[in-house]
Parts: sequence; C-alpha cells; structure tokens
Amino acid sequence: FVMMLRKAPEQEGSRRFELVQPLSDLWPLYFAFLAIRRGCKFDFVCRSGALATTHPFQDSSWECGDFSHAIAEQILRVCVCSARTPGPWSVFRDVLLHEIAESPAVA
Repeated sequence: FVMMLRKAPEQEGSRRFELVQPLSDLWPLYFAFLAIRRGCKFDFVCRSGALATTHPFQDSSWECGDFSHAIAEQILRVCVCSARTPGPWSVFRDVLLHEIAESPAVA
C-alpha cells in the first residue's frame, strides 16, 4: 500500500507543506489503518522521496531519496478524529472512527 502525499491545491504555489491533503481526509487514513492492521507493506511517497513504515525497502533501508521532514512531522501529528469526510462520505464518518477506535493495538 502506497500513500502518495502532495500539497493541497491551495498550497501548490507554496514551498511549505502546511497541509498534506491525504492526511486531512478520513478515507485515506482509514485505508492506511487497514493496511497496517492487516500487516501489509505500507509506504509514504512524496515528490522528494519515499518512507517505508512497516517493512524496510528491498535494500534494507527505510528511506529512499530525501523524504520531507515537514511531511514526516505532519504524519506524526495526524489526528484521525479531526480528519475531514467531505460530501457524501460524511455518512460513513462514525463507522470508520468506531472501527479504528475498536481495533486492537498493533505490535
């Protein structure tokens, strides 16, 4: 499972990653949760590099290229409870949050 991280459209002209769009929406966070819970390999990818999170890459490294420190900081501070569920997806919000909250801790 690979999560592509990109600036939100309003941030395209900015050099800072104040908002990484997939980390602000609940659906991508839920898919990441499912991948990790099921033991899948899970990587974050941005323009400057990639970061392995559950298993190292084939060469035993955890980083490829130069993964953005700003994005890494944002990943560490993700709050699932404040993630958006825009439009028609909002009807699933409580179900997704409940499933994430009820999951056993990942070792």
